[in-house]
Amino acid sequence: MHAQLVWFVSSCYWTPDDRDIVLDMTEHVRRLVTNKVWTRGFSYALARTPRFLDGATVVSARATIKANPPSDKPHHVPLGEVRKIVAAHCGCEPHDNDALKVGGMDRSRNVTVIDVTLDLEVPLVPWSDGSARCAPVDSPRIQVDMIGLAEEVGGLLRAAIHLTFSGYAGVSEQAPRHQQGGSLMFLKCPGQSEFWPRLVTDFTYHAYFKAQQMEDFRNRLDALADVWHLPLWPMHRYLKAHSGEVVEMDSLLDFLFALEGLFGRNTSADFIKLACSLLLSDSRNEALEVQDILRQAFEIRNSIVHEGQHYTGYEEVNLKGGPEQCRELLGRARTVVSKMIDFALHKLRADPKMQTLRIVSQDVIEHVRKSWPARNGQGTPPRLSP
Repeated sequence: MHAQLVWFVSSCYWTPDDRDIVLDMTEHVRRLVTNKVWTRGFSYALARTPRFLDGATVVSARATIKANPPSDKPHHVPLGEVRKIVAAHCGCEPHDNDALKVGGMDRSRNVTVIDVTLDLEVPLVPWSDGSARCAPVDSPRIQVDMIGLAEEVGGLLRAAIHLTFSGYAGVSEQAPRHQQGGSLMFLKCPGQSEFWPRLVTDFTYHAYFKAQQMEDFRNRLDALADVWHLPLWPMHRYLKAHSGEVVEMDSLLDFLFALEGLFGRNTSADFIKLACSLLLSDSRNEALEVQDILRQAFEIRNSIVHEGQHYTGYEEVNLKGGPEQCRELLGRARTVVSKMIDFALHKLRADPKMQTLRIVSQDVIEHVRKSWPARNGQGTPPRLSP
């Protein structure tokens, strides 16, 4: 039997021009189902073993990021336009605007659409006459499974977006009160066709899509789909930090948790800072800049965790380039963490024995060895005197 779920989410993604970005994610979702993404040990969305997804055939999957070119003026998608987008993807629309308003779609910056269609295997059950027939369609459970899969696709998409494109979120000590955004879901399967609203702000962390980065984005999306079934705990914390259009300075903790999760247990903050500065830098000045960013970030982390200090985002911190507000430091730390996750992702894909994102001291040694200035025409370090 066919089952289709279309998920409309309010997002804050800025596209390069006035054309929609359409991503064919059929193969990506097939990998999620084939690799049984729900067995990874912790969940972005699928919290329990699904009844219908195991053995399901992915007919099609795509994500559409509606055009939203950068503008000097605040941009909101009119409610009537949202209704047209819904109708174009579903072949129908809600009977009234209440579902859109309750779901927060009347405050959309732009709209991202995740559309997944599956062929589900409905189990055969014995009947009283001794025959075996398809069990009655369990619409509520199909709904749970389809929602879970769509949210996994959403997490995969967000990870590729934030690892590729620059972005920012406003910082406020009252972040939860300032959140805007939402979503509308549409499920179609035999015996059911239904809209329902869900409040979601995960897609509202701003991201600026650049035309010259689109190939990198697609490659990263493909790379993530290969390993999405693995227990990528640092990625889980990384996405948690990108949870809304407005965040608190506490999001810095999630970025640093994601960074620390790339290293083994009991790895010191000093080694993490050293590793990042060496792996991400091409010059001494760049290395010192990374060290300085992480030094200040860890100081704030420690004062929050161990001293109960609260940051609004407007306090000044002293970096070597001069004083900056904490919220600027948050953005710089985000960039460092993104690059380190990307480094670990490349390593994970290259080594079939690895089962998670991990950086070890040998990676730093190997990187230094390869980048050592040439000696006698060879790119090797000088030998130590006996």
